[in-house]
Amino acid sequence: MAVRAGGLESELIDRVVGRSREHLSEHESGVFEPFVRQYYRWVSPEDLAERDAADLFTASLAHFRLARERAPQEVKVRVYDPDSQRDGFESPHTLIDIVSPDVPFIVDSVTMELARQGHSLDLELHPVIWIRRDADGRLLDVLDGTGEASAAEPESVLHAELIREHDGEGLTRLQEGIRRVLGDVMAAVEDWQAMRRRALELVQELERCPGPVEEAERREVEDFLRWMSADRFTFLGYREYDLVARDGRAGLRARPRSGLGILRAEPSSAFKALRPKATSLAEDPTPLILTKANSRSTVHRPSQLDYIGVKRFDEDGRVVGEARFLGLYTTSAYRESPREIPLLRGKCARVLERAGFPPASHDRKALVEILESYPRDALFQMSADDLFSVATGLLRVG
Repeated sequence: MAVRAGGLESELIDRVVGRSREHLSEHESGVFEPFVRQYYRWVSPEDLAERDAADLFTASLAHFRLARERAPQEVKVRVYDPDSQRDGFESPHTLIDIVSPDVPFIVDSVTMELARQGHSLDLELHPVIWIRRDADGRLLDVLDGTGEASAAEPESVLHAELIREHDGEGLTRLQEGIRRVLGDVMAAVEDWQAMRRRALELVQELERCPGPVEEAERREVEDFLRWMSADRFTFLGYREYDLVARDGRAGLRARPRSGLGILRAEPSSAFKALRPKATSLAEDPTPLILTKANSRSTVHRPSQLDYIGVKRFDEDGRVVGEARFLGLYTTSAYRESPREIPLLRGKCARVLERAGFPPASHDRKALVEILESYPRDALFQMSADDLFSVATGLLRVG
């Protein structure tokens, strides 16, 4: 557990500051000192116990100099094996230094990418430092985050140390992987409000062009879109598709400039032909698709991405396209009772009604417990008939 450095650790940081006064100009030392005090402020004392003040100074100075210039939304990444000639110090570790806007998911996402490439962390520091810059992004002051910090912006300063990667290609893969993941993080964070707004706009579109579905079903879909927009879904990507025909085959054509978040970039091929079974699913008037995507998230947690597709209809009730969301259900979504969640509540009610157990009976209470504890991901994708078969089967086994 990281605690605020004190005692011997505080003395060690004072020695680091002392070295800055010896080796840096008065101006640079004056800006570096508050930076380095915040840099090591919350590090675990055990992680500093065997560190030399000279190495702590040169390592933090390298990160500080990486941070000296940064454009407003720029993410700066350096992955390197310290070299005494080039960097002024050596280390048994590969070092990763990152400076970026202070946004969610940075640490989780970088850690995920390191694990994906087969690396584990030996040390991680992640202070959020208030920095004031000029119009060209040059660092002017490091503030303490209170009062005067209103003139500054919080910046994420992440330092990680790994078992040394001696292969130059391995270092390149690490740097490229981290840049790619942080690009996904920034895109998702910058666009999440737009994606949430789009989900709520789809409610109005369904009201205008509901398609050939019962009103009760449409209202459940609308309630679900409102529910997911209320912090139950981490929006990571969004794109719109038109259902069109080309050369006698049905397919989905991506709408230009409709992508948001991790789907911002235009696809390499705008048109994707559909096989007969997929065509039937695309043309089916069921207004909502809840499933898993065929890729894992690079942001937040290493889970299979959740795919939420909302059909779009014309005024004649024909399916003309799809609005597609990629993301992850939040912790609150998994903790909420399925009997309160739109779409799931109807399934649960039908299962309980079909079972026909008296309200106060042991069997009904046991069946309710099965429904409450059943994995949410499976519940979203199961039909009421399948849920009845599985739940009553578990009840018999119990």
